[in-house]
Amino acid sequence: MQRFLIVLLLFSLYYSSNAQDTIKVLYAQDSTSIIQLHNASKVVYTFSDPVLYNNPTELPITLHLGEATITVLTTAQTQTTDQTITSGTFPSRILDTQLKGHILFGKTLLRALDSVGVDSTITLNTQILLKDKVITGPLYLNLKGETGSYKRYWNEIEYYALLEEQAIVQDSIQKLTADNQRAKALMDASYKYVVVTANQVDANQKELDKKYSQFNTNMESLKKINMRIDEAFEKSKSGQQLTEEEKKQIAYLTTDGSTLKKELKKQPNGAEALKVFEKMSKAMTQNKSAEKQYNKTKQVYDNQTQRLKSFTKRGQKIEQRIQTLKKLLEL
Repeated sequence: MQRFLIVLLLFSLYYSSNAQDTIKVLYAQDSTSIIQLHNASKVVYTFSDPVLYNNPTELPITLHLGEATITVLTTAQTQTTDQTITSGTFPSRILDTQLKGHILFGKTLLRALDSVGVDSTITLNTQILLKDKVITGPLYLNLKGETGSYKRYWNEIEYYALLEEQAIVQDSIQKLTADNQRAKALMDASYKYVVVTANQVDANQKELDKKYSQFNTNMESLKKINMRIDEAFEKSKSGQQLTEEEKKQIAYLTTDGSTLKKELKKQPNGAEALKVFEKMSKAMTQNKSAEKQYNKTKQVYDNQTQRLKSFTKRGQKIEQRIQTLKKLLEL
């Protein structure tokens, strides 16, 4: 430790001589600049200043992580020769939920761990206010390893983080439940219209079969013509461009359909049969539209149901873990 502290001092002297307007603080633990939080060894720091003065024996250092900050009171000592060299030691416990800001800071640490990968090292910005100077430097905090004396601390942080998440999940469940109910109502209404239009098609078809079976061949031809025309229109509605050949086919089909209808009207009972067919054709178009609407609403309902199940499952796990932590923390 002493050897590494000497190296730190040399680096500190180098920084001061090359950037006198900026004073950098350097941190170490067991001959490394990576601070293992769960290591029992002390964390030390040092910085140098070309100005001669005496530092206080206690020096607060502010640690920043995003919007969260905590202040750690350290023990400091000063050496003066041709410049001021300050070195100090962190307390044995850097984090403590009983101190101001430490719970928010701990929750922020937990969230940061999700984004730093397997090395579990988080960079903290640090700041020391000394006289009229601002001394800064990064502190590389590693959270790997057994929690040891920090076990209760992390249990508390997890407990408060889960309480926060639980509130968010419960709000989401309430919103999703309401959304799901609306989606189901729309789906049910769409399905009813599918049934109604399908029944109309069926009734019209039965009437044609019963009263006008002599026109079955004509009706089947008209059905195919209408189906092919509808397919082309659907393609156009979806934003797809029709080819010139497809446009010609629609024109031919429209002409063929008109010709068939004219021939039907000339035959006995043909006009009456055509009226029933037109009603059935309209009902078929409505039924197709209703089925599409139903499929859309069903997809929304299924998605909402899946999300609701996921949030509900997460809520149950959170509640179970909270109860476990309450027992461990004796709350």
